[in-house]
Amino acid sequence: MPPLKRSFAIQKSLIGSRFSIDILVYTKNEMLTGEKRKYSFLHNALKTSKIVYERNSYLLT
Repeated sequence: MPPLKRSFAIQKSLIGSRFSIDILVYTKNEMLTGEKRKYSFLHNALKTSKIVYERNSYLLT
């Protein structure tokens, strides 16, 4: 499934929430590819952003 469709599926579940949020959903492979491209959104986001909340990956399997 393309990233936009994955994001839309999650956004649908948040309809009615009280805050505005941008949701971007990437696979592990897309993340690895994007972080290697120097001028890509993912490269810049991973280089300059801060993690606000992170969930243990073992809980997601």
